Amino acid sequence: GRGGAGWVGARERGGGRRWFSEGALSEEDEHEIMFFSLRHAATVTLKEMHQFGSQANNKRALLLAAQFLHEELPIRLARRARELKKLPFGLAETESMMEVRKLYEKSFFDIRRTPRPKSM
Repeated sequence: GRGGAGWVGARERGGGRRWFSEGALSEEDEHEIMFFSLRHAATVTLKEMHQFGSQANNKRALLLAAQFLHEELPIRLARRARELKKLPFGLAETESMMEVRKLYEKSFFDIRRTPRPKSM
């Protein structure tokens, strides 16, 4: 696997590249995840997803879908990361759960550091 020491990823902030390790996130990063985890996630039904998916050849619909995901995925990823951190009976501290949580956190920051889609 890819779980070697130091692997979690890099992200851009303030023009510099910062690598974060398998250790704890910075306080600022923790606050950002907490902020997003407390936001309301949009409710989407299967019927709505099907209707939207049937417009896949429509460039405007694809752009709207990309913008929706750019807004919505960080909320959902932050919630999952926070939930994994709160697992009972020491599960949150197991190596495998910490690795999974780090993947959620990495995905969260990857999306957050990517500009919002504006065109196709």
